[in-house]
Formats: sequence, C-alpha cells, structure tokens
Amino acid sequence: MDDEGVIMPLYWACQEVQAKLQDPANSNIRKDIISRSITYHLDKFSKTKERIEFAEHLTWFNTSSSISRDSLQGYVTVVDFFTYCCINCMHILPDLEKLEREFPEGLAVIGVHSAKFQNEKSEFQLENAIKRYEIEHPVCNDVDLLLWNNLGVTCWPTLLILSPSGVPIHVFIGEGHSEFLFEYVSVAIQYFKEKEELTKNKLPRSLQSKVTGSSLKYPGKICIVENYLVVSDSGNHRIIVIDKTNNSVLHIIGGSSRGSTDGEFSTATFNNPQGVAGVGQHLVLVADTDNHLIRQIDIERKMVSTIGGTGKQGQDKEGGKPGMDQEISSPWDICKLSEKCVAIAMAGIHQIWLYCLDDVSWWKGAQYPAKTLVRIVGSGAEENRNNSYPAKAGLAQPSGLTLDTKHEPDGALFLADSESSTIRKIDLKDGSVKNVCGGERDPTNLFAYGDVDGAGINAKLQHPLAVAWNPVRSELFVADSYNHKIKKITGPKNNTETLAGKEPGNEVGDFESARFCEPGGICFSQDGNILYVADTNNHCIKQINIQAGTVELFDIKFPGGKVSDDNVVLHKIDVALCLDKEITLKFNTKHPDLKLNTDAKSTWNLEVASDVQVDKTGKLDEDNSIAIKLSSNVLKTIQIDLRCKVYLCSKSSGLCLAKSILHKIELNILDNTQQLDANIINLGSVITN
Repeated sequence: MDDEGVIMPLYWACQEVQAKLQDPANSNIRKDIISRSITYHLDKFSKTKERIEFAEHLTWFNTSSSISRDSLQGYVTVVDFFTYCCINCMHILPDLEKLEREFPEGLAVIGVHSAKFQNEKSEFQLENAIKRYEIEHPVCNDVDLLLWNNLGVTCWPTLLILSPSGVPIHVFIGEGHSEFLFEYVSVAIQYFKEKEELTKNKLPRSLQSKVTGSSLKYPGKICIVENYLVVSDSGNHRIIVIDKTNNSVLHIIGGSSRGSTDGEFSTATFNNPQGVAGVGQHLVLVADTDNHLIRQIDIERKMVSTIGGTGKQGQDKEGGKPGMDQEISSPWDICKLSEKCVAIAMAGIHQIWLYCLDDVSWWKGAQYPAKTLVRIVGSGAEENRNNSYPAKAGLAQPSGLTLDTKHEPDGALFLADSESSTIRKIDLKDGSVKNVCGGERDPTNLFAYGDVDGAGINAKLQHPLAVAWNPVRSELFVADSYNHKIKKITGPKNNTETLAGKEPGNEVGDFESARFCEPGGICFSQDGNILYVADTNNHCIKQINIQAGTVELFDIKFPGGKVSDDNVVLHKIDVALCLDKEITLKFNTKHPDLKLNTDAKSTWNLEVASDVQVDKTGKLDEDNSIAIKLSSNVLKTIQIDLRCKVYLCSKSSGLCLAKSILHKIELNILDNTQQLDANIINLGSVITN
C-alpha cells in the first residue's frame, strides 16, 4: 500500500459513484450504476498484492473462533471501525443489526474497535460496552490501531466493504449513509451470488449475557423527585422508581423489550433510557436515548407519554418546532431550569436544547410557546470552542447537566462535555459558554484528556459523563467516568480534586478504598449530604456520605427478593466442530481488580448430557481447560452448565469474598461444510461483577 493507505483513494472513487446516484436523472438506473461500481472497484483494487489481515494476537469477542482473512472468504464483509465512546458509532449499530437480519447468508459484519481513550483499550471495559450496546457481531480489540494505521482510516465510524475474495470495494465515512448502505450491500450480495462466490456457511458466534433477574444492568442516570430515587436502568431498558426511605422499589416501568410504546407502566417500553429529571411532584422526564425521544412519566397516574421527538434521528441544528414534530438526536441528559422549561443535552448533535413546559421568554427577547423544542447552545460542530455567543460555541457530545442558581445573576448550567473531556459552564443570563476545567485552549483538540488534579485547564479528565451541583456546599461534583473517579470542583479558580476512586473496581468503604467502574450518573440528596452514584459497569447504585467520608452500596429492595444466590451468565455459542473428536473448553479467572485467593480452594463443576464424555469436577486455577468428547450421534444443540465456586481477593484493598457463578452454555453445532477453527471453545474470564 502507498502512504495514503486504502481508505482515502477508495473514498474518493466512491464519492464519484454516489454523486451519480444523487442525480435525479439516474434514479431509474441506480442498481445498474451500483453493479458497475462494484466491477470498477474489483478491477481497480484486486491487483494489489496487499491483503487486509487481522493480526494473530487480537482479542475477539462474540465469536468462538479467532477470525482471519481466510475466515471471511466467501462473504461480503462490512468492517466497522469504531470506538465505544463515540455517539456517531452508536448511531450506526441499528443499521448493522438490521443488515444482518436482512442478509442471513453471504454477509459478515465485523467490528474493529479502534480506541480513542486509554480506558477503552481495556478488554474488560470493551466487553462491558459490547454487552451494554447489545452488539452481537464479532468484534476485535485492535489496541495498537494496526488496521486503522495500515489502511489509513481517519474517522469514527468508518465502514469498509470487502468482496468475498477480500478486495476493498467501497467505504462509508461517518454516519448518515443508511439508505445507500442497504442498497449497496443488497446489490453486492446478488452480484457475487450470481458469480457463485458466496458461501452458505455462517461465522461462529459466542454471545454472552448476564441474567439480571431483578437487579440493575448498566444503570445510566439518577435523580431525586420528592421522596423518590429515580434510576434509568439503561441496560434493562427500563425506569425504576424507589422509595428513598426504605430502598423499596415502587415501580418498574418498561424492561420487557426495547421499544417506544406509550401507555400504562406494565406495557410501556424504552430503548437505552439515560437522563431523568423531576419537573413536578409526580412527573419525571426521560431522555429516551436510542429512541431519540423525550418521554414523560406520570407516577400518580402510572402512565408514560411521548412529549418530544418523532422517533427518527434528526440532524436539524436549530429546532423551534412543536416537540412532537421535531426530530432530535440521542438526548443523553435532562435538567430542570425552571417551572417553565428544561435543558436537554443533545449528545447526538453536540448541542444543548430547550423544551418548554410553558410559554418561555428567552435570550434577546425570543419567545417560545409551550411544547417547543429548540436549540439554545452549540453550533453543531464537534469542538471544544467556548464563545460569548451561544450559537457559535462548539460542544463535543454533552452527556451530563446540572443547575446552579446561586452564583450567577440568572444561574449557570454546568455540563459534562464527554468527548472534549471538559466541564463547561453556560451563563443563563446571556448564554456565554466558558471552560470550568479540563481540555486545552485549542478548540479542535479533543484528545486533551488525562487524570490530573489541578485548576482550570491544568486539570485533566477522561470522558466525564455526569455533573451534580451541591447548593448546600456550593461545590460541583463530577463523574470522571473513564478515570473511574468522583471528583469535586471548588473555589473561583475551579480547583479540581479527586474525592473517591482509583483504578476500576467495586469496593465500598472510605474514600481511599472505594472503587467505581465507569460511573455515568450522579445526583445529590436534598440536604446535600449524600451523593448518589450510578456505578454503571458495576450494575449498582452507591451512595457517598460527604460528611462521613464513606461510600456504601445503596441496597435496592426489589419485589420478591433475590432470584438466585448465583451470578448467572448465559452463553449462546455457534461452533463449526468435527463431531466424534475431542473438543476443549477453555476459561480463565482474569479480572482487572480481583484475583484468586490462593489460601482457599476455588472449584468448578460441569453438568452436561450423559452421552458426552467429560471430567465433571476440578480445581479452578488461573487458566483452565476441560476436554470434552462428543459422540457422532450427539444433538445439534448441547446444554452445558459450568458452576464455579470462587474465592477472590481485591488486588487493591486485600478484602476477600466468595462468589458462586453459574455459566449456562448453549452449544450450537453449525452445518458448515468445513471446520473454521480448531475444536476449542474459549469462554474467556468466568469471573463476573
């Protein structure tokens, strides 16, 4: 490859094709043009001697076999270069999911995780992200950006399309290409099918999901409404309302499946809800993020209704329409500004919007009628640009909001600007945007992140997702998510210091020993003494007692109590195996903050069908292998239960605990004509949070 790599020369060639498709005169010959473009790209790029290869050392997820270039022979392959912090990357995941449903044969979708932030390089954190966003196609962790650099990728997301022989034939940079992507893949599959170059085999899958029962799953945001603690249980697609006096769950709203159904609590549905805000004694607004909607929960009437958004992701940068007619994009947080309006962090288009609960008089005499959705801050450009004029300021995926009504003439709105790793302040008197801490002076540099306490831009954060103002103490608190810390900002110089947290973990105790894992939401009790934390990747709510200097688990009491004493994990594994031969089940006990207690005996126990030959029990070590012999008449689907009794100790605090973990494995043997890999099933780590 030359210094440009593959991507940019291919991109400009593809732009010529797409320009033709946008010409109305060509509307009746789109498929013919696309077919010719495939031939053109094959002729142009098949002559290169370079092949796109996946390095052997890459860690793979969602597949029972490591994937090589040869594994993709016979598939039209969509290679998605993404980083899990990126909202634009999240936006195309539904398209990739739909592609796989529409083309069950002849298509392979592969994710290449090319991390922006240091924290994202962690296999443990990436695996959490894959589960959180319900990604089911195979994903590799390209920690060293080998493919990114070799191919000349420059932007997240980038979709590279490969022919069945591995030739790059098209590239899409950024989002917003859904319609043409489906047209292109459809014609490409038909084209190569007629040439008999497609395989009927399926790539082996290995899907893992935690059985949460009544527990939380990747909680996103939290808020206080009267005596309620309201939690967006994002991974379960539901909202939970808790009586704060006794920790008992009063209402579970949604959760049966992803959806956007309004109505009674028992039938309403959400899709990755995030921000929640009380706007009345019994009313809660919800940023229903992946539905691109604003929802309202009436706790007294037990009803859910949609008040903003059409359900279609929009790129309108100004708004100003009635809420139900306005397309919006990935609302991530909501903050009540007054009895008349709320602010919305519109992460998908890097802006702050206003929803009017009543008629509102705004800056420079602007008048907005009730139920209007309108932009108030942000140009839409993804930048760290502060400005006296709110429409010219540049934000970068704002993800958290909180209000201070004390120190400005008309108050200030603080925001966690995640992609610029900054905390910003919007003066509610005139809309001017200023830096509080983090980042640097170059507004185009979105890589000025780190973990440094200090004042103003001398402080460094890593992808903060939430802020909470304490009106009693006049202090601002930050969920510095990718540093796994809670920080506070004080004084006129905005001095930033760590309150609690170090490396990722799940310990409680004093500030020194407490640990968090990508906390995504925080809010204060009315008296300002307790900071509630949605500890996202630990699937729990913690409470920080500011006066006592302690961190405790907020023990939520669900109806019916605990479902099981086990932590249960489901595995659905597709494998191309040779029957009547020995296979190996491999697993380990690796974990970022836990290790085996060598003074205790950790064990595993296997339960499997009687016609399968296998050792049933064994001692659990750091690396484990179990030999399994399948008979030739074994069923196509095999159920295996792997129960682990594990004695663990914290790497940081030394505290020890015992856990019972049940891995329920559904092994589905594919009808592939040839074996795709050695007879090895790799479960990865069997330790769960």
